[in-house]
Amino acid sequence: MREKSCFLIKPDQERSDLIASQAVKLAENLGLTVSFAGSTTLSLREAAAFYKEHEKKPWFFNFLAYFTSGEVKAYFTEGENAIMKTVEVRNQIRSKYAIDQQRNAIHAPDYEAYAVETIRLVTEFF
Repeated sequence: MREKSCFLIKPDQERSDLIASQAVKLAENLGLTVSFAGSTTLSLREAAAFYKEHEKKPWFFNFLAYFTSGEVKAYFTEGENAIMKTVEVRNQIRSKYAIDQQRNAIHAPDYEAYAVETIRLVTEFF
């Protein structure tokens, strides 16, 4: 099924461009069309919108401090099974570049409703 999804490259001063280029390459190798949506430093309110399902977790505010600490890059993906394939990109990037569970290099939604909402937020904030 042809779908749309997206991924966000989390703040990482030294490796952000490398991580982004690797993620784009992986997505394209999986047959997805990738387009750059933009880059920005998110406000606390904007960052919280991406992770509202986690707002009651004890690590939430520390994570928001990290997520708003620098530039975030956003990319749209499109193609057959784009959500599943974008999650595959996320998993491969995390296995290679994650520092810890929160500073894990990349965000990508893993089901259709979450992908739709994340794309909406990217369109609004980037």
